[in-house]
Amino acid sequence: MSNKNYRRAVDWVVDSIQGNEQPLTHLEEKRKDDIITFQAFIGRRVFQVESIEHENEYGPTHYDTLPHQAALAIAKFSESAPKVFDYAIEICARNVIAGKPVPLGLRFLAADVLKGKAKRPTPRHRESNPDFLRLMTIHDFVLDVESLFHLSITRNDVSPGISACDAVAEGLSEAGYDTKYSLLKDLMVHQRFHLVRKQIEVARQVLQTDWQAVDWDSHESVTNALSKSGLLEAET
Repeated sequence: MSNKNYRRAVDWVVDSIQGNEQPLTHLEEKRKDDIITFQAFIGRRVFQVESIEHENEYGPTHYDTLPHQAALAIAKFSESAPKVFDYAIEICARNVIAGKPVPLGLRFLAADVLKGKAKRPTPRHRESNPDFLRLMTIHDFVLDVESLFHLSITRNDVSPGISACDAVAEGLSEAGYDTKYSLLKDLMVHQRFHLVRKQIEVARQVLQTDWQAVDWDSHESVTNALSKSGLLEAET
């Protein structure tokens, strides 16, 4: 593979970032409290969780609103998915702090937690809290570069230093988002990112689903949509 083709790949990454009308702020490394997890991504895209800015005697804050059936679905998910449980409780806590009602579909869960009846489910695997939206964007960049410029995903003996991961890491760094090859390589092939890659597959299906067509007042409609998108079987 020629260095010229590799350079075109790097330039394409830079142009894709700098030519975007909106700054790709999700490419920036963030504090733990500011990252967008897989659960938050799904909450916004699927369950129509809307965060509303608010100010009370404690200062600026925000609270969340969502359809009733969506809240019920999150509560149901929380019975077996630890991170969804955390997400549901965070919604309840934010609304309490803001002085706003806890969504009706989450009230029984919140009450059971306060009474000690509901507990966080045991994780099925080692837990982490990656910045999901950032990783999914980088992952997609690597796959696009592989396809458009016919580069191997990672380095090999034939083309050391000339791979899709190298091109994306260099392009991101030139665009102002300092990124190491090792992170991209691990994201694409290492076992520790296996769950993230599975979640990215589910996220793609979620993005292709017409959630506006879901009747959130119908349990059957909600269940069918979640099943078709792969969320019912997704590891969270």
